[in-house]
Amino acid sequence: MKHLPDPVGEVLEQDADERRLRRNWEATRARLDGARRGPRFVLVGAAAVAAVVLLWPRVSTLWSPRAEGPITVEGAAPVPVEAVATPRVLRFDDASTIELAPGTAIAPTRNEATRFDLALASGRARFEVTPGGPREWTIDAGLARVRVLGTAFVVERQDTHVRVAVEHGHVRVEGALVRGGRRDLRDGESLVVERAPEVATRAVEETDEVAQVEVPEVVEPPGRATRDERTRWRELAERGEHDAAFAVLSGPGVAQRSEEASPRELLLLADVARLSGHPDDAVAPLTRLIERHRTHAEAPLAAITLARIHGSRARPADALR
Repeated sequence: MKHLPDPVGEVLEQDADERRLRRNWEATRARLDGARRGPRFVLVGAAAVAAVVLLWPRVSTLWSPRAEGPITVEGAAPVPVEAVATPRVLRFDDASTIELAPGTAIAPTRNEATRFDLALASGRARFEVTPGGPREWTIDAGLARVRVLGTAFVVERQDTHVRVAVEHGHVRVEGALVRGGRRDLRDGESLVVERAPEVATRAVEETDEVAQVEVPEVVEPPGRATRDERTRWRELAERGEHDAAFAVLSGPGVAQRSEEASPRELLLLADVARLSGHPDDAVAPLTRLIERHRTHAEAPLAAITLARIHGSRARPADALR
């Protein structure tokens, strides 16, 4: 048996050896504690991941944007078919509105997440469509169809014509009677689409014998537009040929023509002047419409257009009147 070089008691009693032993023990205990904690934290982390995986379908549903469906009016009621005898405003869940004039009949024909189609059977409706919305709006007015994504505009349907007037924004008017098949309208612009006149003498044309009737020549008073001029400028304007229409009116002038024009013709005269590059000449028909036809449906649009003209011509005082 090999003997130790020193007595065991003396070796154990040395301070340096006791300190070294304590350090070794503390290091060993730290390693043991780490080994105990490691699996527990791993298990807790794994349990958390598993919970997220199990709950993800429900959480993702809460975080995902709401799926768009058919548009509805306020109160989540379905969009109704309207035929009103008094004015009414329809407010939709995307903040768009439709203002129906008395006697207007309107009905939805298609209502989906990305498209909303309406049929305007008769009357006048003002549309305020929220820009940037998820749906493309289309209004079918018989003689013309209007496509829009975000704007304010008026559509009026009568037996003989359809009129579209844009307050602000951009719409596209389409139809067989629209020149080129379609026409884009922007701020302050309007378009009248008229039904093609029916031939009233068809029965006479089919006969061989036609009575000859002498028609006295009509002499126009000096200084007034001839009958051809009174119809020619309107035909050109409704086809969008505003420069040519203004040239026809250059004789009597827009102001003089405004004296005997109907409210619809007054707006058309203003369009001819503005869109042919003569905004000052649009002041007379717009002012006459506002002063002589205050209750007409297009008077507010005339006032807005007149204010824009005065504002663009650096006449703010007139724009505020």
